[in-house]
Amino acid sequence: MPNVVIAMTMWSEVRQNRGEEQEAELKKVNWKTLLNKCRIKRFLGTYDSAWNIINYYKRHQVNVQVS
Repeated sequence: MPNVVIAMTMWSEVRQNRGEEQEAELKKVNWKTLLNKCRIKRFLGTYDSAWNIINYYKRHQVNVQVS
């Protein structure tokens, strides 16, 4: 699973500090076992944000499949 990304969404729906608290909670509790197996990225609902996630993998020469 090293090539899997969990893209966190809805950042425009919450205050940034609240979103960061929720993100930290998910990483600490719910996704703790996933953190060493996959990447967690923020998707900000924009074209640029989507490409930032995809380009991370392109820079590391990983084949990208979006589903």
